[in-house]
This record gives sequence, structure tokens and C-alpha cells, in this order.
Amino acid sequence: MSYGIKYQTQFIEGRHDEADKGWCYKHQHYRAHNQMAWFLKEGEDISEKRCVLQPYVRYLEVPSFQGYESIYCTASCAPPERYGDSDDIHQLCMVKWDKIIDVHTLPKWTNPVAVAYPRLDYHIKMDCEDGTVNFSVHYQGSKVGEEEVEVQFN
Repeated sequence: MSYGIKYQTQFIEGRHDEADKGWCYKHQHYRAHNQMAWFLKEGEDISEKRCVLQPYVRYLEVPSFQGYESIYCTASCAPPERYGDSDDIHQLCMVKWDKIIDVHTLPKWTNPVAVAYPRLDYHIKMDCEDGTVNFSVHYQGSKVGEEEVEVQFN
């Protein structure tokens, strides 16, 4: 199995599917939606304990934030780079943030048209050992959400 998340990134002509192209007023450019980032891919060696930590950013518009992260899985030998390219991608679990973030305490990011948004920097961490995968969300060095899943490794 492969385990990952769905995300969006700046749209690049010829690389991303036109169906995923959408204008983002925050970034003031086109974004490619439905992209997949895989923490662990089918066939990778996990004979030893493995830990993967990936950084992420959100630009918020609400006074407080208590989010969740959806974790996906696929049994495809070559996990797709795009959500929707395979009927085999399924939501495995959701990691709910235990902490409510006061967005007024966050640093600001200003877009190209001078609109400022609170910037939330965080990490998603995946640990796997002995048939268990633990997904956690970390903010400012502290764990703010966690979900443990029993899985089968090939």
C-alpha cells in the first residue's frame, strides 16, 4: 500500500491536468488541485522503523482554525500523482487537530495584490513500525493531532 495526502500547487501547463486548473484569489495565480503526495509508496523497504515528515502551509481567512488532514491510500503498484486518475485511491483516515489556532497570532503573508493572510506552517508526520502507521500533525514543534492505523505491509 501507498499512503499520502491530497494537495494543491501552482499550475504548470503541460504537467498538470487542465481539469485540475483553478484560479486562486489568495495566490493570484492558477493552482493545480487534486495532486497527491505520497509518504510511503508500494514496494518501498520498511524493514526498519521509518519516519517521514513533510512541511505544509495554509493561508487562513477565519478568526480561529481547528482543521483536519485527510490521509489516503492506494494499492496501485505505481501510486498516481493525481487524485482521480485511479479508482483505487481511498480515504484511509482523518487526523483532527486537537488545538484551536488563534489566527491573530500567526505571521502574515502578503499576496501580489497586497492582501495579507495569516500563514499557518505545520508538518504532517508518518511513523511506521510493526504493522502500524501513525499519522500526526505538528505545529510549532508540538503534536496537535494524531491517528494510528493498523495496516498490512508487503
